[in-house]
Amino acid sequence: MRYALKFIPRRMAMPSLRRIVSFVGIALSLTACRRQGAIDHPTSAPAANVATYDGLVSLNPTEGRIKGSWNVRLSRADSVAFLLNASLSISAVTGRDVLRFTSSTDRDLQTIVVYLAPRANAKEADVRIVYDGRFVATDDGMNQLTAPWIELGIDSFWFPVVADLAHDVLGRVQLVLPRGYRVAASGDLQQRGDTATITNARPLPDFAFVASSALYTSEAQHARTHYTSAPVSVRERISSTTTRCVDYLNARYGQRVSITTADVVLAPRTGPGYARQRYVVIPVGASASSSIAEPTDSRLRFICHEFAHFWSNGAAVAGPDNWLNEGFAEFVAGRAVRTLEGEAAWDLVLASWRTGATSGAGATGALIVWTPSSTTRPSFAASYRKAPALLAELESRIGSARMETLLTRYMTEPLRTTQRVLNMIDTEAGAEHGRWFRDALGR
Repeated sequence: MRYALKFIPRRMAMPSLRRIVSFVGIALSLTACRRQGAIDHPTSAPAANVATYDGLVSLNPTEGRIKGSWNVRLSRADSVAFLLNASLSISAVTGRDVLRFTSSTDRDLQTIVVYLAPRANAKEADVRIVYDGRFVATDDGMNQLTAPWIELGIDSFWFPVVADLAHDVLGRVQLVLPRGYRVAASGDLQQRGDTATITNARPLPDFAFVASSALYTSEAQHARTHYTSAPVSVRERISSTTTRCVDYLNARYGQRVSITTADVVLAPRTGPGYARQRYVVIPVGASASSSIAEPTDSRLRFICHEFAHFWSNGAAVAGPDNWLNEGFAEFVAGRAVRTLEGEAAWDLVLASWRTGATSGAGATGALIVWTPSSTTRPSFAASYRKAPALLAELESRIGSARMETLLTRYMTEPLRTTQRVLNMIDTEAGAEHGRWFRDALGR
């Protein structure tokens, strides 16, 4: 999928295991910015499907080179595999229990398998990976390491990603950049001199960031907009839309945790847009005259969808429950359009979901969102189109007030498997409506 002419949800395809986004909510406290000396081992014991990182990475955008050193702590296993951009050369893989490692390459991706010696009562493993090389970006325009613009995320595998693509990322990375470069990032950011420290206190899929010597920031209410050449009219529209979305979402789902500042990057490129909870990247093209001409409701829906992921997250992205992440975020965004733009705008959203679900079903007429025997992630049409359409139908059956209660529970409680959500629907909406919804997901 491409961002090209209109706002679309996050790109979620996985060619060669390259594109993945995943979320979980946990807290972590780590020390702040430091450049000199050895990298400290992460101090928190890992939970299942959470990896704690401590990295030191030097970036040379003029030459397009990356030099990285990472300590990764994760739950113990006989072996662990990591994915890394194939252009980066491994110089060392070490750790207390590391016996050996192998590396194999498939096109633009290399797999590093680290074999660990058994150790009694060991619950975690620490692996240190060191690499260097001239970075080769993927061909979608989303990841770059150039003098004018740096943009890196999980899609480029610029850091070692646990290969099951199911581990959320805690910890920090210290980025050493040329002097004068400014950074915007998905995690908590501190920048001192030529070093920027990104800390994931709340688990995210990666350390996503942009950097440029021409990066500017403007702030208004909840929105912090980062840009290089986007015109004032574009920045104001995005900032206004972001504030409206954040206010809407916080009012409904922010009782326990809320978005205080939303970071929006207006990237000077084409290609996909994406989000990391309170951090959203929107391509606006390379020209200073670029504008965002989509209707207000389309822009509102896209931005609200992305910021809804601040709450609608945590289901395993690579598995059958991923429809929860996307379907609920999309449905909540559609409801925001209805509240903020009116019933006519909502009717258009609802029609787009139904049309997308119908076309996604094809000639067979079947589009499976989830069944008890599902083992793979549902399709785009199932997650982004049929799932929100079914949630809209459920709302028409039970009423808006009961649906709001159901949504609040989903968004604020750790209900991150389909079965737990179905149990909750039975409780909140009644067994009859729960059975209908369960059956509708599977046909």
